[in-house]
Amino acid sequence: MATPPLIPKTSTTEAIFLFISLCSAFFMLVSLFLLHKRKKKKKYQEEEEEERGKKQHISPAATRLPAADTDPSPPPMPPAEAAGEEKRRKKRGKKKRQGEEGEEAGGVRPSLEEIVRAAGTAGRTAEECASLFPFSSFASATQRRIKVQYDELVRSNQARKLTMAQVGQFVNCLVEARNELQHKSDILKRSFKIKKALLFKADRSSFDRLSQQIYKLETEHKRLEQDAAVYNLIQDQLKLSPAYKKMLEVSASMELKGPPDQTMDQSMEFSDISFEELLAQEKKDSFWQRNGRPRSFPS
Repeated sequence: MATPPLIPKTSTTEAIFLFISLCSAFFMLVSLFLLHKRKKKKKYQEEEEEERGKKQHISPAATRLPAADTDPSPPPMPPAEAAGEEKRRKKRGKKKRQGEEGEEAGGVRPSLEEIVRAAGTAGRTAEECASLFPFSSFASATQRRIKVQYDELVRSNQARKLTMAQVGQFVNCLVEARNELQHKSDILKRSFKIKKALLFKADRSSFDRLSQQIYKLETEHKRLEQDAAVYNLIQDQLKLSPAYKKMLEVSASMELKGPPDQTMDQSMEFSDISFEELLAQEKKDSFWQRNGRPRSFPS
């Protein structure tokens, strides 16, 4: 019967020696790593101090002095630069104080639209500011055209010289603006459909170009919405004006009276013509002619 091979047994002393050698090797590696990291950090600090010394025109040796000696006074500035720096510092302080006062007074900073509106009304009297129309865009031709008519209407109203003809002219201006806005809206809708269909089937080369075109159409649509909001606001204000109400009353009364009776006018004209003259006019009509000669009817 075969005997199993004998497995050599390690002694306890050899195991302890192996464990101690592994631990010492591990601690040595950790100490080497920490030493390398410390040297690298020290080198980085020295380089940073040298760069800081170069910026402040101070030698690197002076940067290694205690903290009490490393705070040198800045070099003197020329008189012109010093005066400019003083002005800029005062201006920054003034702006900061104004901002703090505004926040304490209102609690909310003014929006961009309010700033633009305030800039437009600067240097004007209260009456002139009242005649201004708070339109949303200075670049819109539709809003500028409405504003011209609106300002004239307000000035006439303040001078007690407003007439129904001026109101009718302003109404016609609003009708033209409405038709123009409707036309632009139809064009934008049609362009949106076309560009989106092309973008759905576009390849990579034309995708960016079509995306930019759609972005431009979206920008135009936003401007159109602003113009439409201005138009609706003006229309609501016009409907509340006494002159517009008076114009509607006059128009309604004229519709109730009706157009002049044309049949009465025609009968009056015919009553002034005798039967012989009427018969002569009827004979001259082309209906009674045949080949350039009067028709003959059997008796």
